Amino acid sequence: MRYFWATWGFQVGLSDIELRSLAYMMGHSVDTLRRLYAKLTPVEQQQAIEDAITIRLCSDSDAEVLPLSKLLRAVHHLARGDQKQLFQHLQQLLDEGGESQQKTS
Repeated sequence: MRYFWATWGFQVGLSDIELRSLAYMMGHSVDTLRRLYAKLTPVEQQQAIEDAITIRLCSDSDAEVLPLSKLLRAVHHLARGDQKQLFQHLQQLLDEGGESQQKTS
């Protein structure tokens, strides 16, 4: 059961505080818990950041969401000028998001 719960914790992406609690309940440090039970495949390791990006960038959009790896490959193949425009647009979106969060605070 210990193996099941610890492995499950990594697969579902428990937060740091949840991992600390799980490690405490199992009598381990978080480092030991990771070393013994974080047996994630490369796809599982990448999934957490892809989910976070999808939630933050695409939650209000009906557009098809690409996996991060495909998106990065597509950006890599853009001309330098197009890459620069894309990054400027993304920065503008991030800045606007920060401004709207400050207004609601």
